[in-house]
Amino acid sequence: MFFRVVFYLSIIFLISSCTSLRKMMMIAGENPMEGHPDTVIIGAQLFSKNCVQCHANDGSGNGQLAKTLDEPPANLQELAKRKSVKTFAANIYYGKNLMPAYKDVLSEEEIWHLANFVKSLGQ
Repeated sequence: MFFRVVFYLSIIFLISSCTSLRKMMMIAGENPMEGHPDTVIIGAQLFSKNCVQCHANDGSGNGQLAKTLDEPPANLQELAKRKSVKTFAANIYYGKNLMPAYKDVLSEEEIWHLANFVKSLGQ
């Protein structure tokens, strides 16, 4: 009986932590677009379409919608100097703070292109 209870509790824990587990796997995994010759260009196009409203063209966080938000958007230029591309990919996929998740808007490939572009803002 004890093992059955432990088993079911383990299943419940696993299900409840799937999002965190998947996020951790994304951060720990490999960047499938690394070395792709056009990844930053593709990412810049995606950024223009999906991100400039809040983060501005330069990633500074001063986009047109920034003033209407309860919290200012992240300054991606500064974050790109110290965060990994994998962290950016996970945050784009799942969202962070007021930023929505893009997992249902962009493909995983597009998310990685976008993350590679964001990382390039710190150079």
